[in-house]
Amino acid sequence: ILQYFNSRIDFPGSPIFDVDALKALPLFETVSEKFVRIQSVSAMTLPPELPPHGADEWMASAGARGKIAFLKRKPELAALYNCMKLNDKSLEEIYVDYVLEHFHALSDENRMNHLIFLKGYLSLRYSNEIFEKLKKTPCFWSKPKSRLRRISKFFDPFVEIG
Repeated sequence: ILQYFNSRIDFPGSPIFDVDALKALPLFETVSEKFVRIQSVSAMTLPPELPPHGADEWMASAGARGKIAFLKRKPELAALYNCMKLNDKSLEEIYVDYVLEHFHALSDENRMNHLIFLKGYLSLRYSNEIFEKLKKTPCFWSKPKSRLRRISKFFDPFVEIG
C-alpha cells in the first residue's frame, strides 16, 4: 500500500494525497515487525546495519519516554518517507541518542553484543561522538553485581590496548 502512495508523489516532493490521513493508518512497519500509526508519534527509520540485540529493550525504554516509532528503513519508500518528513537517522545518531542512552535497559548479553559491534565499528571508522558517549555510559557490573560502571572507570594509562 505504501508503495502505491510512494508512486503518487508529484515531484519535487509534493504529494497528491493527504499525508496526515496516511499517517493515521497502521501501515508503517517497525523494526519489531509490528504495523503502527505514526500520526501522534515521532517516527524515524533505523539503519539496517544496527544490530538487533536487545532492540525491543532499548526501544521500549526510549519510546515510552518520548513516544517514538522506530521504523524499518526501506529504500524503495525513500521518496514517501522524505515527503512525510520522517527522520532518517545515522548509525552514530541512533547509538548516541538512543542505544547508549538506554544501555541500562539491556540484558548483560545484549550489552556485550553491542560493545563487540562498536569495537569493530570504531576500528573501521572513528566516531568521536560515539566514543565520548561510550566513556560516560554505564556498561559493566561492579563487584558484587550491584550497579553498572562506566568504561572510563576501567581505564589505565599504563596498559596498552591492542
